[in-house]
Amino acid sequence: MIIYKDQLKELSVHMRKKFIKIAHVQLREKFPELTKNQNDELLNQRIEKAIDNATKYKIHKREDVINFLELIIFFGDDFDIRPPKPAIRKILLTGNFSGTEKMNRIAKYDLINKKTE
Repeated sequence: MIIYKDQLKELSVHMRKKFIKIAHVQLREKFPELTKNQNDELLNQRIEKAIDNATKYKIHKREDVINFLELIIFFGDDFDIRPPKPAIRKILLTGNFSGTEKMNRIAKYDLINKKTE
């Protein structure tokens, strides 16, 4: 079986759309108050932009991207540029950490739970 570049691109587009749908539902369920004023199109645009931003930091795994998205929704679209803790920016920019390692280190700050306490 031979898979051509065009077929791979279509598969990639399909997988991205599927991921956006899943993320959309999860974000609406987890953050109803933060997403209620955003129509579906706007939320999907935010998700797409956040996916692109996560990729810049080598964050590719589904769970890691979902965690990154949650931080974007909770702290704003510029979370990666102006995080609540300056050390988080340094973690994101560290080239020798994997995406999972970056997200694990950021998770240690427990940002969402601390802000809601």
